[in-house]
Amino acid sequence: MSSDDESIEQQILDSFSRLLVENYCIIASSVLLFADFFITFPEEVERIWKRRFTGATVVFLITRYVAVAERITLVTSVFLPTLQDKVCHLGYCVPVLRLDDTLTDISYLIFGIFMMLRARGIWGPRGWFPIALLAFLTPVRTIVTMYVQTHYTPIAFGLPLYGCGAIYNLSEDAIRGITSKASSISIDIVVLVLTWVRTLGIKRESRRLGLHTPIVTLLLRDGTMYFLVILFIQVFSIVSSDFVLWDVWPYFDQVFTVIFSCRFMLNLRGVYLSSTTTSSAEGDTTYHFGTNSTARALSTLHFTSSVVGNMGAPVHTFGSASSSGSRSATVGDGGGDIVGVEEVEKPEMSSDPLFVGLHHPECMELPETPMTP
Repeated sequence: MSSDDESIEQQILDSFSRLLVENYCIIASSVLLFADFFITFPEEVERIWKRRFTGATVVFLITRYVAVAERITLVTSVFLPTLQDKVCHLGYCVPVLRLDDTLTDISYLIFGIFMMLRARGIWGPRGWFPIALLAFLTPVRTIVTMYVQTHYTPIAFGLPLYGCGAIYNLSEDAIRGITSKASSISIDIVVLVLTWVRTLGIKRESRRLGLHTPIVTLLLRDGTMYFLVILFIQVFSIVSSDFVLWDVWPYFDQVFTVIFSCRFMLNLRGVYLSSTTTSSAEGDTTYHFGTNSTARALSTLHFTSSVVGNMGAPVHTFGSASSSGSRSATVGDGGGDIVGVEEVEKPEMSSDPLFVGLHHPECMELPETPMTP
């Protein structure tokens, strides 16, 4: 056995407890992702596979299935029976770890693209500058990660551990790690600010139209809670290294980010972005704000958008389905009893998707306008 092999073996033995905990965290976080996948798969079939295919569909599928494939690969690397040779340049560990690296890089890139589509969806062509900023920030984390990935040597642990690991040939660089994570945090903050500015505009417009729209309702509709959770997850990944044992939070960081991103996309209502509307001669109507009936008719604006899709739509909230969907009911044998009621959401078209659904409920009595004699 060479001196290099003895040195690597000693490093593995010295780090045995840490490596064991990391393996447990990899398995635990992966099980969490797999469980969420199976729980939400029926909803995915209804809201993704049965809807119009757009760029948002592609983003969702890549986000979810690349993450699942990456976790399958990572768990495989944990349980992979390895050879006694500690450095396996031609063993099983090399292709498994390199595949995991590639899938991780794709996940980081697609997160930025997801945020860009959301910004484009709620702002339309007016948001070109923040979208350009997001496009600049998106590849930063991937570039830093790829640099680190090219500076480690895959190894096989051997007994008493199974699986693969890595010997890094880079010195500890806090600036490099913070830069990588700060880019993702910046992306989330930019989208949050854009969302709040857009929501504030909707609040002012609603007040002008006399629509009752509590700010809490607007924040629930615009996805603020999802983006705040994702922001907390990413900030915690930076500060956790100071007090979490062996810095294992990144394994959960990746999983939670994917889970909340996918659930956000699954919970978006089927309202697709339009930049133009057609004339009434073609059967479509351009509506303007101002009355109860025209506010309800916002959801009938027609358009075509094959890229953004419904990424500008509001999130499902309590009572929102009735304003954007259609009911189908089975009535009993003449007694008037409803045997079954099924809520079916129909795809809608709007040049301002985030505003759709904000109207006076049909059951609300509007104040009567005094009639002049």
